[in-house]
Amino acid sequence: MESSATKDEQSKPPSPHQPTTTSIPSSPTPPSSLQPPPPTMTEKPSSPPPPPLTTTPTMTTATRPLVVLQISPRTTQVLVRSLASFATLAATLIMVLSEDTAVLGSFSMHADYKSSPAFKFFLLGNAIACGYSLFSSFLMWQIGSSCFVHLMDMLAMGLVMAAAASASAIGYVGKYGNSHTGWFQVCNYFDKYCNKVGISFICSYVGFLLFYLVCAMTTLQKPKKNN
Repeated sequence: MESSATKDEQSKPPSPHQPTTTSIPSSPTPPSSLQPPPPTMTEKPSSPPPPPLTTTPTMTTATRPLVVLQISPRTTQVLVRSLASFATLAATLIMVLSEDTAVLGSFSMHADYKSSPAFKFFLLGNAIACGYSLFSSFLMWQIGSSCFVHLMDMLAMGLVMAAAASASAIGYVGKYGNSHTGWFQVCNYFDKYCNKVGISFICSYVGFLLFYLVCAMTTLQKPKKNN
């Protein structure tokens, strides 16, 4: 009887209200020794920050240091004295080498520095100033400035000024004449000679200005030495 009852229960369909249970076969668990270790979270090493950008300064014309050439007062005086000697030497040579001859009818006239005492004085004054300027340049380079040299500089300046002024006065009369005294113009007949003499006058006046500059430099340097 029990077996028939069990057969009836197995053949009877399950009721909809009765829950059905299904069994899922469980997978065999591997032994703990064979299981892989759990992954560990490792932090990546942080990369160092990039180095700061450094710009190398470029030497431009605006930032380039200026090189100032410093010249000592003694060297400056030697240079100015040498220029004065060249100017007075040029005035002397041009006056010596300047000459001209003009033919007027049956007679001829010759013009050179011997024609006027003022031109002779001009030649002599510039020659003396030229020689002194060369000697004082050597003296200044060796021992420097002194009261004697300063006095001689003033005498040389006055000599060149007097020579240039006297010769310029005669040259003005020769070029333009003087109607009140009856002196007529001679540069109309000696054109080349007058032009050369005019250049000689200019060189002499340049020498006078350079000597004046030498005297001024010597005077300005004295208070600095005393201090």
